[in-house]
Amino acid sequence: MKNSLPLFFILSLCVSINLMAQQMGINVSNPISTLHIVDTQTHPRVLIEPNSTGTNKDVTLELKQLGGSGDYLRLKKYSLSSSESIGGISLTGHSTIFSGLQAGDLKIGALAANANIDFLSGGIRRVTFLSNGNVGIGTATPSALFHINGSASEIARFQAPTGYVSFYDGSNYRGYLQTSVNGFTIGTPSTSNDLDFRTNTLTRLNINGTTGQVTVSEKLNAQNGIRLTGPLQAQNESVGADGMILVSKGNATPAWEERKIGFEAYYPMLTSFEIPHLTNTTLTNYTERWDDGNVFNPTSGVFTAPSAGLYHFECMLYITNLDTLPFITDGTLVYGFTVNGFALGHAITDFKTSVLYYSHHLSQTFRLNQGDVVTLYAFHSNSTTNPVRIYGNGGATESFFKGYKIY
Repeated sequence: MKNSLPLFFILSLCVSINLMAQQMGINVSNPISTLHIVDTQTHPRVLIEPNSTGTNKDVTLELKQLGGSGDYLRLKKYSLSSSESIGGISLTGHSTIFSGLQAGDLKIGALAANANIDFLSGGIRRVTFLSNGNVGIGTATPSALFHINGSASEIARFQAPTGYVSFYDGSNYRGYLQTSVNGFTIGTPSTSNDLDFRTNTLTRLNINGTTGQVTVSEKLNAQNGIRLTGPLQAQNESVGADGMILVSKGNATPAWEERKIGFEAYYPMLTSFEIPHLTNTTLTNYTERWDDGNVFNPTSGVFTAPSAGLYHFECMLYITNLDTLPFITDGTLVYGFTVNGFALGHAITDFKTSVLYYSHHLSQTFRLNQGDVVTLYAFHSNSTTNPVRIYGNGGATESFFKGYKIY
């Protein structure tokens, strides 16, 4: 007894026990809770550790309701030798905080009006919950309800075989983003929802939820062309007949019209175009009277078919001698059309230049493919071996070349 009194006296200086209230205080004389500790150190702390060294000792702090075997809150430091796991995840060497299987929700929070919550890993703040409800990943000052700030090129990933993210306007389901086996989908769930693409708050492209009609409110630049698998329609959804073209009407709505393809070219008065003796000559340097479709080059004398179809061509030639040369009294003229360089239609006539002599009128019809070219050629021989000249007087006596598409 003599030896125990000093020890009891020493403990009484540090521990105060209120047996009536079942409260114990350490460094406090009037404990106000079951265990009340006042640490006089500059940096107070409570330490719980095993009573022996080794790596196989788990340390647990558990709060539990009376008689509730699964109703607890457990703070636990697992040892480096622990073999426990949960959900297939090993807990070896980990620190955990769990609520029991029979416990209520686990709520973690800061109750002060301006208090934030931070989650750290690797000694770095990773996630922040601001008191206003904004959540930040990679930022301590999130400026939106969910704010991600990352240095990597990929800052978020949603992964599932056909996973999707839904978007609601209040309680109204408006659209979704979804992955699929073969691609990625941007969609709306019903016919009442259109799909808009906007810049500067303005709708630039709209897909109607009911009809699927696409409306582009600005110019559409298609550098590699536009491929159509259905009919081309004007604004009033009219479809032109086969072979018709959609014609611009200035600032008005374009309209369907029959495509006009044809030309007429002639040699004016006092033309100087010459055809040498015994020389197959392509006629060039015409004067163009009209050209629908821009299909004839008057300088080269070449007609180019803009599309496949049936075409009709006509020509008339007047021949005379050069002014300083004697008349030709006996000559033969061969003239006609070439298609892609091959003569496919021609006429042969005798001529003399002592008076104006015109050739027979020649007409031919050809079935052409797109890009085929047609020219008019002439060849002559005469007793003088001199060249001849195409004649024209700008009136009824006129040498011409013309053609048009039949269908």
